[in-house]
Amino acid sequence: MRSVVEGADPERAFREAFGRTQAEVEAALEVYVQSSSFNYLRVPLASLPEPRVEVAAMAPAEVEYRLGDLLAHAVPEARDRAAARLEEAAELLAWIQATTRDPATAGRAATQLDLIAQAARHNQFVELFLRLDDQITAGDAAAARATLAELRAVVKPGRQSEAVEALAARLSS
Repeated sequence: MRSVVEGADPERAFREAFGRTQAEVEAALEVYVQSSSFNYLRVPLASLPEPRVEVAAMAPAEVEYRLGDLLAHAVPEARDRAAARLEEAAELLAWIQATTRDPATAGRAATQLDLIAQAARHNQFVELFLRLDDQITAGDAAAARATLAELRAVVKPGRQSEAVEALAARLSS
């Protein structure tokens, strides 16, 4: 790559790097793929170190957080149940954070509280975005303008704002 960046002929640089032309490498690759016999390495399990596995009970806050997160991501139609689990987790984590004397435990609780807040903002964005799309599709411009204002208040710069502005353009047209 360096020689190509420095201005060398790409075909010549390829041949110098791989000892073959690009056409020869592509032909060899096609033969290899069509053979359906791929090289691999067998590693005997006996030669691997014994894995160290620890099992510990999760705190109730952790259980609620994990279940809420799982519901939010794996079962879109269960958003209300996910929100309830995440809300329960947030209450438990806030209590842990306020009552613990262990800085590491307080730090983990704070991190999980931040993740829950991010999930709540994301869920709010998705709900408003879908509502706006439905309103635009239905031709309800007044409701769509109100939802667009709400959505712009919660949107993050980047992909989310680009998607919102694409819907805003549909509303304007």
